Amino acid sequence: MTLVLALFVCCVTLSAQKFAIFSDIHVTPGNANEAKLKAAVAEVNKSDVDYVLVSGDLTNEGSDEQLHNVKSIFDAFTKPYYIIPGNHENTWSQAHARHSTTFGAPTALCSPLATWWLWA
Repeated sequence: MTLVLALFVCCVTLSAQKFAIFSDIHVTPGNANEAKLKAAVAEVNKSDVDYVLVSGDLTNEGSDEQLHNVKSIFDAFTKPYYIIPGNHENTWSQAHARHSTTFGAPTALCSPLATWWLWA
């Protein structure tokens, strides 16, 4: 019984993973959201966060210029980051066809309800 309890305690005391979550940041070069995102990236880098998860919309219009601008800001993260594109990045914008060329190939995360595509 003591061994089982010791194994249970060992498993329970594993450290939790900490995530910073961003959503609907709608960044356009030069807008107020761009400055706020840069400040938020710097704050996350100083924190004890393990990972960053960003869900769309990343940009206002999904243009190549906006997408590359957001990517250059994200590249300042010192933590691994993962992106779930929003409708501004994958349905009606220029970014629909170019998201993978900017952020790399997606990784599928499957659940019983949906398949999410994450860009890391």
